[in-house]
Amino acid sequence: MTKLLELLGGVEISEFRRHYEKLITERIEKDWMKREGQWTESLAVGGKEFIAQMQPLIRNRRETVAVPIEQGCWVLNEENHDRLFGGEK
Repeated sequence: MTKLLELLGGVEISEFRRHYEKLITERIEKDWMKREGQWTESLAVGGKEFIAQMQPLIRNRRETVAVPIEQGCWVLNEENHDRLFGGEK
């Protein structure tokens, strides 16, 4: 947890906890609790450079594909998942 707080700019645990609880409450109130495939089914999520760095590191998988999902955000999936996120094969 210490490393996470450091990466978040050195926030205090109490501040992190308040922010996290607010986000969870908001998602529950707005009924935004459905699973989002780009987060739960992808091997990696991030910018184009990050995905390009991660792709050769994925081993013991079928072929992987990098798919843009929104401006500046890409996912890395096994080839068979490509169609789930708008890519073509």
